[in-house]
Amino acid sequence: RERSLSQLNKMDMSSESTREFVSDVIAHQADLRFITMAAQKFFDESKEYLTCLNEFRTSLPARLPHVEPVSPQDSAVRNTVQVITQQYRDLLNRANSLSDRLSGVGGRQREYRDALDKARIWLRDAEPRANKILSEPVAADPHTLEDQLSRAKTLNNEFVAQGRLIDNAKHAVESLVRSVEGQVSPGELAALQEPVRELEAKYRQLSDSLAEKCQLLETALVQSQGVQDALDGLLSWLNSAENSLKDMTRPVSLQKERLEDRLREHRVLQSDIDSHQPSVESVSRTAQDLINTASNPRLAKKIETKTRDVVTRYEKLQDKCHRLGESLSEVHHALCAFSGEAAELERWLGEATEALGEASTVTRVDELCKQRDARKERLEATLRDGRTLISKKDVTDTGNVRDRVKVLESQWRELNMLLEDRQRLGK
Repeated sequence: RERSLSQLNKMDMSSESTREFVSDVIAHQADLRFITMAAQKFFDESKEYLTCLNEFRTSLPARLPHVEPVSPQDSAVRNTVQVITQQYRDLLNRANSLSDRLSGVGGRQREYRDALDKARIWLRDAEPRANKILSEPVAADPHTLEDQLSRAKTLNNEFVAQGRLIDNAKHAVESLVRSVEGQVSPGELAALQEPVRELEAKYRQLSDSLAEKCQLLETALVQSQGVQDALDGLLSWLNSAENSLKDMTRPVSLQKERLEDRLREHRVLQSDIDSHQPSVESVSRTAQDLINTASNPRLAKKIETKTRDVVTRYEKLQDKCHRLGESLSEVHHALCAFSGEAAELERWLGEATEALGEASTVTRVDELCKQRDARKERLEATLRDGRTLISKKDVTDTGNVRDRVKVLESQWRELNMLLEDRQRLGK
């Protein structure tokens, strides 16, 4: 049964048979209770019999001595029942653990398939559209160029926004690999990862090509326009981009879905800003050439002022957007790291509390104490990371992180109290 975790292609069949097996194990709890009750009845009747026997022996004329009861440690029946009980508990724990792990692996496998299918379906639809735009020759007239640039930007923005599908597929395969690591062969792991790698490679190739096409079309459009028209167009775009960036500087949500939405919005804006860099550089060079050769000083001064305004504002916009991206990525990385560590600690605390309730020996309690001590620094670091996230400037939706910190503290205290109680009882 435990080896069935390595048979990913037969997971559905394994899940059904494992559920039946676990149900069968649980059903035998009644048999164990019957054995335990029968053994207790045997002990009670043995005591009564021994009492009667000793009364009879002392009432004889020869007055025979008492027959001493067998100590619990020497009782073959009691020892057998204890062995059976421990074996059953071990089997039940393994069966439940197997069921949980199989359920977890099955769930992650479904998430992996769903994420991979969604990414494949979208890319299958987007690839021909991207290839069509990439294969179009650059038009000569401004009107056609504007149409080409508009279509290229729209698809480029779609690629940036739908990058989440690729990210979801990567996260899903990473989660699945972690859940089966050590139980399947390296070849099977590679077979899981390869479709996602191929998908990401195709996505990156098309995405990079579209970004380059946008830059090429931007530059061609600027070159096809007059300098003043190009400067006016860039100033209009800067007004729009600056407003978009201003909207993004609102407090950062600590809810993962909202934060990732913000990251996607930022990637779209960053891509738009990057695609305008060749245009800004090209119009700046053209304007400088015109200024140097202009016969009208007033026109030259006007163009120089506009050019300086465009270049200065673009550089500030680029810098602010870059710093915002770093800030968002930093919060996202910290949130993911905290959530992952918190989930792992919550899982272990739940398992440890359950194991402590079933622990029947001092050795097992001591083992759980050692496991707890080994995780103390990790817990403290995770709690510290959670509090650091909450205390950051310009963050919102902190409730889920704050609640998780409180839950971890509560679970840790509860486990410590239970361990102390069991240690006192064991002395």
